[in-house]
Order: sequence, then structure tokens, then C-alpha cells
Amino acid sequence: GPSYIRFDRGGIPDLYVIHSLRYTFGYGIMNPRKGNRTCILSMGVMVHQALKVAEELDATVYDFYQLKPFPKGELLQLQREMVHIVTLEEHQLAGGLGSIVAEIFADGRISLPLLRIGVPDSFTFELGGREVIWEKCGLDVPSIVRRIKEWRGY
Repeated sequence: GPSYIRFDRGGIPDLYVIHSLRYTFGYGIMNPRKGNRTCILSMGVMVHQALKVAEELDATVYDFYQLKPFPKGELLQLQREMVHIVTLEEHQLAGGLGSIVAEIFADGRISLPLLRIGVPDSFTFELGGREVIWEKCGLDVPSIVRRIKEWRGY
């Protein structure tokens, strides 16, 4: 059937060569951490940002590389190990990864703290490369770290 693939203009490092990765259906665990149960769920190029953020916060990153069909059963298994969940995406919050996770939790009556970080629901008129736009939208590493710390009450 129809598929959507986004190609990046610039080269980005191959995450799956650099990091040890445990694969399962629909997602990969990029940097398993013991003890700290803050999890960052991300996808695409934002996984690179998530890994940088995770280093500062000692969090585990999950790369959800498949959104359709979403690995709902696997997420429901993972949520048993999670305390704080952050979704990070280079997408508007409505209808993206964070929305999918929130809907699954709502339908399953799962009550876990969930912070969705993504592009605000507004037009962006700024010009510049990806890093410039990330900074304007609060998707640069310092902004993400600050939001998560504020949300967790650091």
C-alpha cells in the first residue's frame, strides 16, 4: 500500500552502526539504562537529539521506526518498566508519535506521566537550516533538557 518516506538533505550518522541496539517489532532500544526509568520515545532524525538529551538526563531512548501499524502491544509491555515518558518528534504534536502514545494510554486506562515535545501548532516563518528551526521550535538539546527537567521538577 501507500507509504511515506522522508529523505534528509544532509547526511546523518547511521545510528544502528554506532549504537548497540536491541531490535523488536516496530522499535529499537538505543541505550538501555538501569535504574533511571525516564524514557524518551522518538523517531527519525530526532533520535539523534534524544540520544544527546539522554546523556544529560540518564534516560533510555526508544526509536519507534514504525508508526503504521504501531507496535501497540510492545508499547504496553514497555510501559511496565517506565515512570516518566517523553515523546520527542520533529512533527506537529497533533497526530504524531505523542498523540499515538497518549491515545494508547487513554484507551488502556494507563496513568503515567507523559510529556509530548514537538513542533508547536503554528506556522513557522523563520528561515534557516534544521538546527535554526529546531532552536526556534524548542527542539534543540538545551531546550529539550530544560523542558524535561522542569516537567520532572528538577
